[in-house]
Amino acid sequence: MPDAILVAKDGYGVSGSVTGETLVASYQEARTSFGSHGFLAKLPKMNAMCIISGAGVRGGVKLKGINNTAIAPTIARLLDLKYEYADGKPLLEALEDLSDQ
Repeated sequence: MPDAILVAKDGYGVSGSVTGETLVASYQEARTSFGSHGFLAKLPKMNAMCIISGAGVRGGVKLKGINNTAIAPTIARLLDLKYEYADGKPLLEALEDLSDQ
C-alpha cells in the first residue's frame, strides 16, 4: 500500500494537461474531454458493460460482475496465447471448453 492515495472528486481528474500552479482542475478548466485517472474502481458510477462474442465464447452467459483484470487473460485464452504474468484470471465460465480444440 502506498503512503498516499489521490482520489479525485466527481467532475475532476488527474491529468497532465493542467499547467502552472494549478494542482486540481475540473474537466472544463483542464479543457480536455479525454479519459483521466483518479477514480476508485469500486464506485458504482465506474461500473461498465462487458460483452464478448465470437468463436470460443459460450452464448447466453450472464456474469454478475467481472474485474477489468480478467479481460486480457480471457482474450489471451481465446487466442491460445500464454499470459503468465496477468493480475486477473480468464473468464472461464464464459468460454467454451477449449481443451479439445
